[in-house]
Amino acid sequence: MTIDYMYKYLQMLFPYKSLFVLDSNTLTAWWVTLTILFFSLAWFLLWFYLRPIKKALTIRNEKEIQNNNVLRLLWDSYSATFLCEQGPRRKTIESASVFFSGQIIIEQKLNIRWWLGIPSMLVGFGILGTFIGLTFGISNFNTDSIDQLRGSIRILLSGMSTAFAPSAWGMALAILFGW
Repeated sequence: MTIDYMYKYLQMLFPYKSLFVLDSNTLTAWWVTLTILFFSLAWFLLWFYLRPIKKALTIRNEKEIQNNNVLRLLWDSYSATFLCEQGPRRKTIESASVFFSGQIIIEQKLNIRWWLGIPSMLVGFGILGTFIGLTFGISNFNTDSIDQLRGSIRILLSGMSTAFAPSAWGMALAILFGW
């Protein structure tokens, strides 16, 4: 495998030169760029929302729990189950893990269903880009003469070679996000 072949393959997967030059790959280049931007924004927002939760999971004493924005409401619910509210030996019949499991803490701050849907949105966005690219290639198909048919087939095949790039990017980013 030569360097030129690898460069051609990478250019087909992400035709970055077509972002600023209007050619047959411009739609693919912009669609892939938007898919990558959506992935990057989702990744950053998830990191931003999980940072305080990760910090809260390391807290071990009562004062820090009461002062923490993530754990305060959970602590109030848990402390309401105490049988004796005063003194060093407060008792409850409830397990702390019912109130302070990682899943409960995360669900309190994040809409889990939306975040679990991000990989599906990325795949859907990629497939939509593929269909738009194929539709664009088919719309310019001309069968009036043999020369026009050959030109149309050439355009269609070049469009099809890049039309699947958005799907590949959508699936790859969905796998990466779900990982």
